Amino acid sequence: MSNPGIFGRMTQSPNSLLSELLYEPGLREDVEHVLPFLLKIDAAHVVMLTRQKLLPRSLSAALLALNADLSQRLSAGEEIFSQKPTSHRGLYMLYENEFVERLGPEIGGAAHLARSRNDINATITRMRLRSDLLEILSDLEALQSEMLSKANSYSKSLMSGFTHLQPSQPTSFGHYLAAVLEEVARSSEWLSSAYEDVNCSPMGAAAGLGSGVNTDPALVARFLGFSSVAGNTLNAVASRDYIARVLSYLSILGTTLSRLTSDLQMWGSGAYKFVDWTDDVMSTSSIMPQKRNAFVLENIRAQSAVPTGALVSVLTVLKASPFSNSAEVSSGTALQTWPALAAMRSAVRLMTLLLNKITVNGENMRNFMMNKGTEMTALAEFLVAQHGLAFRTAHDLVSDLVSKGERQIEQTDRDWVYLHLNELIARKAIETRGTLRKEDIQRVLDPYGCLERYAQSNSPAPSSLMHHLKEIDSRKDSLRKIIEIRHAHLRRANTELDEAVLAIRENAR
Repeated sequence: MSNPGIFGRMTQSPNSLLSELLYEPGLREDVEHVLPFLLKIDAAHVVMLTRQKLLPRSLSAALLALNADLSQRLSAGEEIFSQKPTSHRGLYMLYENEFVERLGPEIGGAAHLARSRNDINATITRMRLRSDLLEILSDLEALQSEMLSKANSYSKSLMSGFTHLQPSQPTSFGHYLAAVLEEVARSSEWLSSAYEDVNCSPMGAAAGLGSGVNTDPALVARFLGFSSVAGNTLNAVASRDYIARVLSYLSILGTTLSRLTSDLQMWGSGAYKFVDWTDDVMSTSSIMPQKRNAFVLENIRAQSAVPTGALVSVLTVLKASPFSNSAEVSSGTALQTWPALAAMRSAVRLMTLLLNKITVNGENMRNFMMNKGTEMTALAEFLVAQHGLAFRTAHDLVSDLVSKGERQIEQTDRDWVYLHLNELIARKAIETRGTLRKEDIQRVLDPYGCLERYAQSNSPAPSSLMHHLKEIDSRKDSLRKIIEIRHAHLRRANTELDEAVLAIRENAR
């Protein structure tokens, strides 16, 4: 058996500490997550070399037959390497050694013409990243569907808005959810736009400066489902800015989800009791029998922070690296990326679950709002619109009213408001257009009326909100169609590659 740790100018196997700290720890994960893409790349490259008449068809058929055997063994969960040596220099050299051991060096070592681990690793990174992007985009579509459903259901569920954590004006729980949903939709669209940058093939760049043989990188790109070929061979292996772009979008999304969980946790606390969840997504205390803890919200916050840490790490790695291929560019950036994507997928899926399981206590929301003076802004606007006061005059007048009778305001004593508002107007000698009527004050101070009277097209008014939700739903449907198109494109590419491989193997018999 040859030793894959010794090749080229290397006359010694890797130091045992290198094997312990660098090569062995990542091998198991590489077999699971990297090898499937390596097998596809290898097959596409061999087919391309055959069509370019750079490999004899009989030799290519042998390579492709072993490639198919390894793919089947990998799918079945069987051991890939027939004789795993005690020393090696990573997955690729083990992979090539398997071909050499089973087919001999003249056949087993033939496929590496006009390629390098540099362009192979860059291609694997892009293939894995686009796959993860499609998965998280599907997760985000499900989250948007749940948020749309709940925003529709609670479009008229009256609650207080908040600024600086203080009650502000009447709104609805549906309008709040729609506000957060708008950010989730934007993040989804940004991540979708990043897919096209990711879906660009580095194959053909070799070590970074191409090859002197007549290859066809566009054919390899087509077989692998890429939509384009890198425009510069050095950029193909040196650039990881697309990773930073994806991580930045995930960081923004994580921030949005974190803010949502903070609000929900506050509103679910004993101080508010606006929302609650079923027991299957709650926990309790090991010592305090009365506790019901929405601990999943805390998990979502923790997982949502992972992409931000990964982004900072990736940018730090890139900042100190020459613009070429290197271990830190290739491995250092990927090392941060996959856990960040996994954490963000988990956060999105958990958020979808919690929204599905949420119970909204409309009565508690209304009771909380009714005694907080949230209608006072509407009263000031009424004085401007119906009685000709300047806004600052109206604002000061209502402020004086609140200061004079805060207890009555909290008790929503509309008769008291009517009497003392007239008294303040008279005492301050404020000129008004027309006389204040009690029934008008009664109407203005109705929080449901406040909700209906919002005039802007993007306001909490139920009619406005429903229009906004239809727009977001349309955007979500567009995203879903894009995801389906991309999956279909990858399936077609995979089928074309399988047919090309089969044609070479059958014609070589």
